Amino acid sequence: MNEQRTGKVYLDEKEDFSERQSYAGHPHHLADMIVEAMGHRGFSYLHILSPRVTFDKTSMTYGNLNLAVRELPSDHDPGDLLAVMAEARDTETPALGVFYREQRQTLVDAMDPTARAAGCAAPEPARAAG
Repeated sequence: MNEQRTGKVYLDEKEDFSERQSYAGHPHHLADMIVEAMGHRGFSYLHILSPRVTFDKTSMTYGNLNLAVRELPSDHDPGDLLAVMAEARDTETPALGVFYREQRQTLVDAMDPTARAAGCAAPEPARAAG
């Protein structure tokens, strides 16, 4: 099995992957990022910037982060790993949005023909409660 190490997360090369960043001080943007991450068929990572309101009264307050955060540039390509790394290195003015997205077949999709050949039924899709 080919694995790629990203921090402490091991990803199979075949798995669809998405990485996003949002800020707790922008609740509408955060809600949109959560919905997108949950709707992504593969693995999604959502990093949420949250101010340190108790201990840090200098750079990581709501007021300072509100001034520092910015949207990713409109021409940002979430498939260009070098552009993603350049944006991720900018910690002075953190960008918000979809940093990286790679469309691949999910593990379930890849294993479906094998399961059918073995006589197993495909899993039922999850249904929303209510």
